[in-house]
Amino acid sequence: MLYCLLHQPSTAQDIRTKQNVKKIESIEAMYPADSGLYVVGSHIPLMVKALQKRGKETITAGTSNNKIDWEAYAVEVEGGTFKDGLIHVTNKRSEIPNEGVKVKVGVIMRPDFKDELTIPIHEISSFELNYKPSKDPASYNLQANVRLYNEETITNKTGSFTWDIFDFKVTGGSFKNGVVTLSETDHRNMVNNTLGIEAHLIANPTIKNHINIPQEFKNEMVAFYGGKTGRNGRDGARGNAGKDGKSGGGQRPGGDGSAGGRGQDGSDGDDGEDGENIEVYVALSGSQVNGAPILNVHIKST
Repeated sequence: MLYCLLHQPSTAQDIRTKQNVKKIESIEAMYPADSGLYVVGSHIPLMVKALQKRGKETITAGTSNNKIDWEAYAVEVEGGTFKDGLIHVTNKRSEIPNEGVKVKVGVIMRPDFKDELTIPIHEISSFELNYKPSKDPASYNLQANVRLYNEETITNKTGSFTWDIFDFKVTGGSFKNGVVTLSETDHRNMVNNTLGIEAHLIANPTIKNHINIPQEFKNEMVAFYGGKTGRNGRDGARGNAGKDGKSGGGQRPGGDGSAGGRGQDGSDGDDGEDGENIEVYVALSGSQVNGAPILNVHIKST
């Protein structure tokens, strides 16, 4: 592997990094093994600890002046990619060695210093979604309990995997960063007054789970149901042709013809078509809040 260093103006941190690299006596590649079990598609923090002369240590994490930036290291990953301190494990199990993701780290300016490590990667056999209400009455926090083939269970709170190992489809709302939000504009996408959430594992789409979140519409909501856009009006008629100019007397040129008449305005566009019919059902739920009855509202397209 060949590395080419371009000459650029050095910053204070660059100078410190080069000075620290010259003092290196050994390096050790590490990852947070206590953060839980890592699975296909995980993002794993990588750290490199360098032992310098007189027992001083530097590490790639943190903001200390004594640290060595990633620009000083070359990182190779088998079973994933590396960027900005993170190992991104591939979503394809077939691309990961049986032992796990293999990582090689070397010092670019001093290739005699290098280290290797292997990170065990586990496979998901099933997962289960559940939810908790958030402070926003129209949003819910998702949780995922993941079962591995070795029968161990991990959750999204352990930090060993992130939501992007799943592909989500939400009926009646949207999903982002672990939060499902009810649609603010069109509730007709819901089925039986529920938010439908379906997720499957990107690495294996046959492993999936589905949950429904019932909606009681107790919070203030606004819906907009617009009709279809009208068609453009027809073009206006042409103006009348101008009159011929008068003949000149003798050797004089003839006069200019008069201007043509003004064309007629185009016709109005056709009206837009009506939007879909909406049926709204309202019924007393039998419950009360502060003495006021609660209504159950059901919206349905016909």
